[in-house]
Amino acid sequence: MKKQGLNDRKFKIYFYTSERGQKNVRIFLRELPPKHRVKCIEYLNRLRQHGKNLPKNIISHLEKELWEVRPEYGGIEYRFLFFFHRDIKIGVATALVKKKQRLDRSIIERGLRLIEEMRAEWQEQEK
Repeated sequence: MKKQGLNDRKFKIYFYTSERGQKNVRIFLRELPPKHRVKCIEYLNRLRQHGKNLPKNIISHLEKELWEVRPEYGGIEYRFLFFFHRDIKIGVATALVKKKQRLDRSIIERGLRLIEEMRAEWQEQEK
């Protein structure tokens, strides 16, 4: 049986890459305890397969183009901020451990800024 990876579905998921070539979301996932990492990847795979057609406990629209994937394991809540691009790509801008009831405004603004960078880069590549 073939092991399913992150790019075997309807959408392709891309992680934000910094100017120095770092993929902080990939680093974030790598540093999680194994069972937590499996849960987060499972949620990302569900996102890839179903897009926006997932219940609110799995994904939620934050504002403008910004969405969040909402995995939880062992009482720890994780958030992956992402956007959809042309119904074929999902750009994951950042990941974090949720520590408060609501996401800080600074986190939302950072997510919006990062997706604008990703979108601009993709539009440049499409020319």
